[in-house]
Amino acid sequence: MQFLEKVSRSKINYAILLLWTAIAFITAYNHEIWRDEMRMLSTTLLHSSILELPRDMVNEGHPMLWYVLLKFCYFIYPNPIVLKIISFLIGLASVTLVLKYFRLPLYISILFIFTNIMIFENTVMCRDYGISALFIILFFILHEKGKFYWSLLIIFLLIQTQVVGSIVGVLLFGLVFLEVFEIKNIKYKKLGTILLSFLISTLLFYFTTRTNELSYFYNVNTISMIDSLKNLFISIVFPSKVLSPFIQNAHILNSVLVFIFAYFLSRKIWHSILFYACVVLINVINLQVYTLSSRHIGVMIVFMFCMYARDFKFNLNLKDQNWNTKILSIGNLVVIPIVFFCLVISNFVQCIEDIYHERSSSLSLADYIKSKPEYANSVLMSEPDFYLEPLPYYIPNKLFFPRENRHALYASFSKLNKDTMAMSEIIKHSDSFKMKTKAQCLILFKDFDFTDSSMKKVYFVYLNKTLTWTIQDISRLKKLKEFNNAVGDETYSLYEIL
Repeated sequence: MQFLEKVSRSKINYAILLLWTAIAFITAYNHEIWRDEMRMLSTTLLHSSILELPRDMVNEGHPMLWYVLLKFCYFIYPNPIVLKIISFLIGLASVTLVLKYFRLPLYISILFIFTNIMIFENTVMCRDYGISALFIILFFILHEKGKFYWSLLIIFLLIQTQVVGSIVGVLLFGLVFLEVFEIKNIKYKKLGTILLSFLISTLLFYFTTRTNELSYFYNVNTISMIDSLKNLFISIVFPSKVLSPFIQNAHILNSVLVFIFAYFLSRKIWHSILFYACVVLINVINLQVYTLSSRHIGVMIVFMFCMYARDFKFNLNLKDQNWNTKILSIGNLVVIPIVFFCLVISNFVQCIEDIYHERSSSLSLADYIKSKPEYANSVLMSEPDFYLEPLPYYIPNKLFFPRENRHALYASFSKLNKDTMAMSEIIKHSDSFKMKTKAQCLILFKDFDFTDSSMKKVYFVYLNKTLTWTIQDISRLKKLKEFNNAVGDETYSLYEIL
C-alpha cells in the first residue's frame, strides 16, 4: 500500500512538473529581454579571457558567480539565448528539488512552485536571483541529510550570487556554526572549517563588489554611523519596507506580516531569529542603500519557505494541542498557504502580461531596423544611454555612448559617463562615423520634447544628466518611429541623424 502511495505521489509530481514546465517555457519563450538582464551577459563579453572578468565587473555591484556561469555557457554556445536557457534550467532544478525532497502536503508545494517568485522572477527573468534560490533549497536538503562539507560549499557559492543571497548565506553560516557549537563533544575542526569558509567567502564577495573612486556610489550620499544605527533600530522595531514590493506602502501591515511569519517559524527558535535577522538587514538596505523589488525579496521568501518546510508539522488533531501549538498548526496549514496563493495569482498576472504585452521596445526596434536595409549597419546611440543595453540580444549593430566617447555594449554608471553634453557633440560623432564607415546613425530619445523653448533637458540616472540643443541641432534630426507600447519604461522615439 505504501508503495502504491509513493508511486501515486510520484506520478502526481511528474504531472505537476510538466504543467509547471509548460507555463514557464511559454512565458520564457515570449519574454523580451530588458537592459538589466542583458547587461550582465554583455559584461562577460568585453574580453575573451576569464582572467579579465574581475576588471570588467568593477562598479557593477554584483559578485562574480553569475558572470562566470554566463561566460562559461556562452563559450560553449556563443548565442545570447544562453541567458534564457540557463535561467530556465536553474528554475526547473529548484522546482524539481522542492517536489522531490520537501516533506510537505502536496497543495503547499504546488502553491509555492507556482508563485511569481519561482516562475517569473527566478525562471523567466534572466538574473542571478534564481541561482540564489537554487542554492538555498540545496543547502536545506544537504543539511538535512547531514552533508556538512557540501552544505558549506553551497553557502560559499550562495554568498557569491547577489546581495540578498549573501545576507542569507551569512545567516546560514551562523546556523551551522551554532548547531555544531551545541554538540556536547564539540568538533573544533568543523568550527574552524566554518569560520575559514565564512572568512574566504565574505572577502571574495567584498573584493568583487567593491566600488572605486569612479563609481557613482563611491562616497556619494555617505551615511554616518549614527544614521546606520538609527536605521538598524527602526528596522528591528518596525520593519515596514521589506515586503513593500508585494503590499506597496502599507507599512503597518508590512510589519505585522513580518511578525506573523517569524512567529509561524517559532517551533525552532533559531529559524525565527534567522528569518527576522534577514528581514532586519533587508529593511536596512531598503532604508539606507537601495529600494529593493520583488526579485530581491523573493530570495528571502525562498529562505523562509525552506525553514518552514524543514520544520513543518502536519497535525490536524487540534483538540490535543495547547493554544500556541494550535495557532502554529493553523498558520502552517492555512495562513502561509494563503500568502503563497496570493503570489500565485500575481504570477499568472505577470506571465499573461509578459506573453501578451511588450515588456521592452527592444525587440520591436530590432525588427524595425532589420526591415530597413539602409539601417542594417547603422550605429545606435541613445539618451538616456542605458536604453541601448538590451539590443545586443537581438541585433549585431554597433552601439556608441557619446557621454563616454566609446563603442561599448552597456553604459558605465560611473564618472566616465559625463553629466553634461550638447547635442552638437552627438552630431559631430555621427558625422565622423558617416565619413569613416558610410554608416547611418540612429538615436533613441526617451520623453524628449524638442519644441521646448528651454532647449535643455535634465533627467535623473543616479545623478543628474543634462542635454542641451539648439534649433540648428534639431534640424539635423529626422523622426522615424515611436516605440511606446511596452509596459515597462523602455519606450522611446527613434531618430535618424541627417
